[in-house]
Amino acid sequence: MSSLGLALKNSIYKYKNGRGYTRDTSDSIMNDFVSTLSTYLVSNTRVSISFKGTKPNGKPDIFDESDVKIIGSCATTGRAKDFNSWLAKLSNNIQIGFNISTGTKTIPSSNNIKIFTITNLSETIKQSDLRDLGDKVGIENKVWNYIGNGITKHLITRPSIELKYPATTITGSTGICTVTKITIN
Repeated sequence: MSSLGLALKNSIYKYKNGRGYTRDTSDSIMNDFVSTLSTYLVSNTRVSISFKGTKPNGKPDIFDESDVKIIGSCATTGRAKDFNSWLAKLSNNIQIGFNISTGTKTIPSSNNIKIFTITNLSETIKQSDLRDLGDKVGIENKVWNYIGNGITKHLITRPSIELKYPATTITGSTGICTVTKITIN
């Protein structure tokens, strides 16, 4: 099972038996889900960048950095009318909720540089695929594994548009960072 899938499954496991279920339980489940997703992404996402800029003395400053982290969180999706509208809300909240952070060498010029430029998760996570996962034995693990892998795959797939942002370095250079790779462990 994927690490994200296991974390998501465990985050809502307490609701499994249905005891104490009220009309607000679905909101609680979504809050736990996005909290776990946020914690997982912030802890396990690393961004590789290429910096191209100018040192304070006017000389070029060009280097790569591979351990830039992200900050932020995913807002709750609330109730959705169906699976695909839930995925659309989740996609939007992921996209607006996470930003590039300071690296070991680079500092973004703004603390509002969005890292995930994604389309709707329903392009990767299909409700019909969930129905085709097999028999009831072990189905819960299969579902969460599929959802966790789908989210991860979708987020690390590079968009067709290069993500670039202005930055400075700890040594005073100014320039542009280009995201070259996103990894989620």
